[in-house]
Amino acid sequence: MSKLLSKLERISKGSSTPLGFGAASRIEKTPSMVLVGLLTQNYSQGVSRLAKVDADGALFTGENLDAKIAGLAGNLKEVPWGIRVNELDSDRANRLIDAGCDFFVTSPETIMVDAIMDDKAAYLLSLPPGPEESLLRAIEDLPVDAVYMSLNPWESRLTLEHLINISSARTMFDKYLLVEVSATLSYKELASLRDVGVDALVVDAGRSSEKVLTSLKEKLFGLPRQRKSRSEKLSAIIPRGVDSQSTSTYEEEDED
Repeated sequence: MSKLLSKLERISKGSSTPLGFGAASRIEKTPSMVLVGLLTQNYSQGVSRLAKVDADGALFTGENLDAKIAGLAGNLKEVPWGIRVNELDSDRANRLIDAGCDFFVTSPETIMVDAIMDDKAAYLLSLPPGPEESLLRAIEDLPVDAVYMSLNPWESRLTLEHLINISSARTMFDKYLLVEVSATLSYKELASLRDVGVDALVVDAGRSSEKVLTSLKEKLFGLPRQRKSRSEKLSAIIPRGVDSQSTSTYEEEDED
């Protein structure tokens, strides 16, 4: 199973791992969201920073990376890594998985179905800006593990429009959601992302200092997890295709 997917699952379930034996054993804290570092340039520096802060994942993006990515990723130590690809077929997926790739980020029109290797890696579907409702409705039934959205990473502040865009998409699926954001968000902004159902943050590790990444990770550990799980929130939403009048009728019948 993908290591990144395992981390997302552990944080989603809110499980804490006891370290040691007996009632006095220390409980390992889990952060409120997973932290993934984006590597678009300055690969060596970014890799070094992510290894030092013990990030939850590293995402490589760029041209002609396949041949050299294993060497670049070697210094990540235990940090699982993935790659953003424009095209993915089964041969390429196998080569990258054999090189140690843990997850892929790709667009729906460029990934071949036979490239999805069951549990050998995680597959993240990258959403275009302003995705069509038909795409959002289809996500839950697709053989992908998570969804990837990107805010403008150079916008250091979070707006209500950002939250609306994330929240409106989030109500359409129960898969994990990763969002590319600025690394300098405030505690309150992080809490807002958590509350609309974001499971992981993706920040530019090549342009963010070790100090900034460490500060962000500390904020994620200090921020409490959501009180309600995604499934609990989704169950409270009126099913798609059922209007409010129909719902009222069902409630009146129940009362009778």
